[in-house]
Amino acid sequence: MSRAMVAGVRVLLFLLASVAVANLFHRVVFPIDPPDPATYPRAGDIFGSVAEGITQQVVTVRDGWVVLRSQVAPRAPGPPMHFHRSFAEVFTVESGRLHVELPDGAIQLGPGQEQRVEPGVSHRLYNPTDEEVTIAGDKPAMPQSFAACLVQIYHFLVQLQGTSLGKTIPSPLWGEGQGEGHGMRFDPPSPPSSPASGRGGKADSQTGWLFLH
Repeated sequence: MSRAMVAGVRVLLFLLASVAVANLFHRVVFPIDPPDPATYPRAGDIFGSVAEGITQQVVTVRDGWVVLRSQVAPRAPGPPMHFHRSFAEVFTVESGRLHVELPDGAIQLGPGQEQRVEPGVSHRLYNPTDEEVTIAGDKPAMPQSFAACLVQIYHFLVQLQGTSLGKTIPSPLWGEGQGEGHGMRFDPPSPPSSPASGRGGKADSQTGWLFLH
């Protein structure tokens, strides 16, 4: 075995050992506390992303699942392509025309129409029209813990870009790990073409949500 190969093997072993030690510290020595269910979104709470153009309100919570009413703003780009490993997602259009991009191409949904996206299927919803789209229904949309994950991600984007709105939950940023647990994977959103000149906020006295713009 040449010296170069020996050096390469040593580097590889060092990297593997580093990952193992870091994982040991993360999971055993200094484990992150699991999220407190009391911080999960509840009925009446609102969260969303200005960058994606989507606002979601929790209508009710059933057995750990949330029923949502969502507004997709005109010309909203929506989230990037992503999939959910552990749950299906159902879009039921109440008004407007929702576009859903799937692996086989994009489809349009009008009022009263519904699309179910099975676990593991990549998808993205967006609205290229000049009319707001409302997504509503009585079917659970996502696990309550996953909704809390989205809240954390949106709040993190607020700190990064100043272009999202979310709820500040007094717990560690566990969104990445929780999202991974639910099989949520997506490409990082592109930064805005120009940074926001300022950011303001207004707290809702009833829900406790902080709206940022």
